[in-house]
Amino acid sequence: SLRAGGSLTSLRAGGSLTSLRAGGSLTSLRAGGSLTSLRAGGSLTSLRAGGSLTSLRAGGSLTSLRAGGSLTSLRAGGSLTSLRAGGSLTSLRAGGSLTSLRAGGSLTSLRAGGSLTSLRAGGSLTSLRAGGSLTSLRAGGSVTSFRDSGSLTSLRAGSSLTSLRDGGS
Repeated sequence: SLRAGGSLTSLRAGGSLTSLRAGGSLTSLRAGGSLTSLRAGGSLTSLRAGGSLTSLRAGGSLTSLRAGGSLTSLRAGGSLTSLRAGGSLTSLRAGGSLTSLRAGGSLTSLRAGGSLTSLRAGGSLTSLRAGGSLTSLRAGGSVTSFRDSGSLTSLRAGSSLTSLRDGGS
């Protein structure tokens, strides 16, 4: 556990951290490093090159997820600035916020008040539902299913939307 203002610069090469919370700060998680939970004001600057984060929640902040980095769940006010270059996010929900999904980034589910500002340049979103919000889908971005009061503001420039149903807008 890293907490109460604790600071760790780099977790890599199979390193494992169970919990980062209460103002704890981690600069880089990479090369097979594993972090189980980032919460309550915890801050992670970069997750990359096979790094794994299981849960980002309750005000946790992640600046960049890229190059094969994996995040299982972003929820309850968690914030992710950029998901790109093969980064993978399984679920964005319950007030979670993602600013940009691009360059091959993959998001499986955006739901329950989750917010995505921009999906572009080959970014992929499998399902947008139950009040999920997407501001812009462009330049080859792809959404497979859009339903249950999901909201999309802009669709343009060769982007693809497969299904719009059940109150989708």
